[in-house]
Amino acid sequence: MIDVSIHLKCSKKPGTLSRLIRDIKLFGLIYSSHDIQYQQDYNLITVHGSGKLNCGRNRLIEVLNDLPEILSINSVKISRNGLEIKQVETQTSNELIHSKEPLTPAILLTAEKRLAEVIGPIAGFLVETAAISSQNTGELFAALAKELNTENEQKVFLSIIEA
Repeated sequence: MIDVSIHLKCSKKPGTLSRLIRDIKLFGLIYSSHDIQYQQDYNLITVHGSGKLNCGRNRLIEVLNDLPEILSINSVKISRNGLEIKQVETQTSNELIHSKEPLTPAILLTAEKRLAEVIGPIAGFLVETAAISSQNTGELFAALAKELNTENEQKVFLSIIEA
C-alpha cells in the first residue's frame, strides 16, 4: 500500500477540490482526506490518498500540471509504511495499453465514458467504430488514441484508461 500527499496551489474556481478528489482515483488511489488553506487569490490544497499507485512520480506530476485549476505543484510525497520512497514500481503504459483482455460490454462502456471526458459526445461513435476492428482492449485503446487530435489529448485519454 502506497500513501500519497499532493500539496497544490490552486485557483479559487468552484469544484476544484471535487475534481481533485475524483481525479486521484485515476492514479489508482483511494481518497482519504484533504486540507485547505484559503488565501486571497488562490487556495493551498493538500490531498491525501492511498492504494496501488499506477504511475511514477513524474507521470503523476505531468498529469496534475495539465489540470487547468492547478497553478503550481508545491510537493508530492509518496511513502510506504511511513517511509518516503523516490522510485515507484508500476506497470508501464506499454504493458497496460497492450493488454490482451477480450472486449466486453463493460470495457466498451468504460472506454466511451473515459473518451467522452476528453472529447465529448462523439466518443460513443468512435468506440463503436474502433471496436469493430479491435480484437482486445489494447487494440481498442490504441485505435481510440489515434483518433484524438493532439498528443496531449492522447496522453490524457491513455492516463484515464490506465486508471
